[in-house]
Amino acid sequence: MLLKNQSTIEQLSQEIGPDNVSMLFGIFVNELRGYLALFEEADESHLCQHLKEVSHALKSSAASFGADALCSLAVDIDARVKAGEILDCDKEVHDLVAVMKETYGAYEACL
Repeated sequence: MLLKNQSTIEQLSQEIGPDNVSMLFGIFVNELRGYLALFEEADESHLCQHLKEVSHALKSSAASFGADALCSLAVDIDARVKAGEILDCDKEVHDLVAVMKETYGAYEACL
């Protein structure tokens, strides 16, 4: 799975203009930075709630920016939450944070 789907990014650039893509990448990077800080500062009792909220929010923003690996993981987590599955929040947060960090680095390099 791709961290940055160039074809999605090119399509976005055609739709909104290349100058706006850079600005939106900055917003996306800031969003990821905020989520990473949220998980770093969270206590155990809030991990599952943060996981649910962040995965739900990332489904669409990651898809919009071509962050395919992050989108896929967020969609998977969100679907399992909605299905009522009991998640191992520590493991899921660890996995999500790892992909968010990789994605953050890939997109921050574009700024």
